[in-house]
Parts: sequence; C-alpha cells; structure tokens
Amino acid sequence: MATDVVAEGQIAPDTSGIGGHPAGLTTLFFTEMWERFSYYGMRGLLVLFLKASIEDGGFALSAVTATAI
Repeated sequence: MATDVVAEGQIAPDTSGIGGHPAGLTTLFFTEMWERFSYYGMRGLLVLFLKASIEDGGFALSAVTATAI
C-alpha cells in the first residue's frame, strides 16, 4: 500500500471524497447521475404523452411513431 509523501511547503491532495477521490468529484458524479436520470425519465414521459389520445391531452400517435421521435 502506497503512502502519500508531501514535501514541506506543499499542500496534500484532497482525498476526502468517496474512495479517496476529491470531494468535488463526488458532487460532480451525483449531479451527472441525476441529470441522466431526469433526461431518460423525460424521454419516457414524452412517449406516453405522444401516445395518449387527443381527449386525454396527448397527440394520439402510434407507438412506433412516438418512439421514433
């Protein structure tokens, strides 16, 4: 196992995050994860909206056309 040796006058690297990574990387990971989750969730909701009948407030498209969009 390697140990970090920091010379006098140098700042030790930030290893306060998950798995010894910098804390900012943890924040970035979770931000990107939720962004992807929201994106694919909205894609699924768009297909449901496009397939819904006009009376229900949708566009009444076929499943093939809705998923192609």
